[in-house]
Amino acid sequence: MADWEWLYAECNKGNLFDIYGQFVAVCDKTVVGTDKDDEPALRIRLAREHQRHPERFVISYLGDYRDYA
Repeated sequence: MADWEWLYAECNKGNLFDIYGQFVAVCDKTVVGTDKDDEPALRIRLAREHQRHPERFVISYLGDYRDYA
């Protein structure tokens, strides 16, 4: 739950604009990977790289940033 809260807080602060338009993976309040097209492949790759269960990663598509101001 803490990783979800961290991800939403970072988005609201505007700290993740450079990775909008892709899937972003968070673990321990850190962005650990991104992928433009394939969430399952990102999850599998990170599980192997970090030796963690695939469900440990918070993965969300950030969408395209639009400035409505």
